Amino acid sequence: MNIRVENIASENLTLVYDRLDLRAIDSNGLRNLAGTQAQSVLLTAEQIIAAYPPEPIALQIDGRRIRVGIAQMGELPGGLGQLLQTQGGAQSQKKAARKEAGTVPLWKTALACHKLVSGATLVAYGFNYNVEASVKTGSALEAIAGLVSVNQDRVAGAFDGELVSFAATPKLAFRRGQALYDLVLMPAEEQRVRATFNVHFEYDGIALPEEKDLEKSYKGEFKTLTTLLSKLFAGE
Repeated sequence: MNIRVENIASENLTLVYDRLDLRAIDSNGLRNLAGTQAQSVLLTAEQIIAAYPPEPIALQIDGRRIRVGIAQMGELPGGLGQLLQTQGGAQSQKKAARKEAGTVPLWKTALACHKLVSGATLVAYGFNYNVEASVKTGSALEAIAGLVSVNQDRVAGAFDGELVSFAATPKLAFRRGQALYDLVLMPAEEQRVRATFNVHFEYDGIALPEEKDLEKSYKGEFKTLTTLLSKLFAGE
């Protein structure tokens, strides 16, 4: 394998509804989700954001979406980074790089938040992982350029599913079962690659899995990402 994940820059679990009425969401319930006490909850007419230190757990509700994630300070929405920093969450930024998704049970917080929603129907949900990886030989730019110059059969063979799109830029879309996958690759440094991976579930009658199954799916799709990267960059 010529590539290895060195750090998960951010990750989140997103729920999408047909509509959301922020006024109907119990703000008191948001202060204690899945046994985690929020130190700060900010409510505006357009969004709700909450901080759950000491871990940098970010909750954002706006439009038709609920996002529960872990992010670097600069990537947190609105004033959430400042909330985490002032409430002690910044300490977690000093921890060692995270190489495995699911070390913090985001699915528990997402399921608990979903229960607070009333008068709305879930229409989709998904997982997002933003990782930094290193290539062992050659440069990141050369490795990525090699991917877009090969034939589509080789790329499709790296993923057990249907190749939906293949662009001149390193952006791939796959479909497997009821899930749609998007992978974007960008060189970050000489031997580092930044990969953004999105897994989207949307079908008639969709419902969130039970906690154990949602956990398994969340961790399993991260494994899909690492396996896909190892196959795409094999022998580069």
